[in-house]
Amino acid sequence: MKRVVVVGGGTGVFTVLTGLKKYTSDLTAVVTMADEGGSTGFSSAVKEAEKILGVKGRVLPSTLTKSRLFARPLSGWVSRH
Repeated sequence: MKRVVVVGGGTGVFTVLTGLKKYTSDLTAVVTMADEGGSTGFSSAVKEAEKILGVKGRVLPSTLTKSRLFARPLSGWVSRH
């Protein structure tokens, strides 16, 4: 049985994994996601992702630390999120 790892984010990873499920059940996905913190129920969201994706294993976040995203578009201004 082939082992496959898919790295990415957005709907593309879901589409690729859906197709690959026909050929192997040993799939691993590293998917980008962010949460600003606060009281959004991050743990609940991870568990819900397991259900939605039909994961037989676990969905594990790559980090539990607070993340800050910065963007510097061509105009030069910095956007912080």
